[in-house]
Amino acid sequence: MNRTPPKKVGQVPVPLDPVFESPGAEAGWEEGTQMMTVTKDKEQVKIQVGSKVMEKNGEEIDFGYPAVLEGGRTMIPLSAVSESFSIPVDWNRDEQRIDITAETETE
Repeated sequence: MNRTPPKKVGQVPVPLDPVFESPGAEAGWEEGTQMMTVTKDKEQVKIQVGSKVMEKNGEEIDFGYPAVLEGGRTMIPLSAVSESFSIPVDWNRDEQRIDITAETETE
């Protein structure tokens, strides 16, 4: 089956918590405000459902597409993953997949 890649890799919605937790970050959910908070090392990102703006260490970053709640998960554009913790995201045309590369710190 030949699938067409997205116009832009960053437009692909992905669940926030497993994407961020995989590179060693911790995610928390605030039900009342529908806010997801992700912390990694000394960096903190907050994303609210319905907003296309995330807060990174107190600075607002517009990632272009609103976060949505789908099946109990906060879905964000893949581009927000890359911007939030500088995680490289690439479209692998040959394999028809999106590659997310995160470095983990070891002591």
